[in-house]
Amino acid sequence: MSEELKVSLKRTCRLAGVSRSAACERRRHATRAPKPRCRPGPVGAMSDKELLAEIRRVLTDSPFIGEGHRKGGHACAATVT
Repeated sequence: MSEELKVSLKRTCRLAGVSRSAACERRRHATRAPKPRCRPGPVGAMSDKELLAEIRRVLTDSPFIGEGHRKGGHACAATVT
């Protein structure tokens, strides 16, 4: 911001109507490359698509109506290991 204009940061911020901390934060984010978004946590035994397909298969093969997440989770864990 003030690097390009050869004017002090204080004066530039006063004229722009922003705080110095906001200007510095904006400049810092502008020079940094954006991080690719990814799922947090460790990688599991299978991809998300495979896991979703396995969950749906377990629930459709289940003889119970409205099977809970615990029974479905246990059934999926038994097929993965």
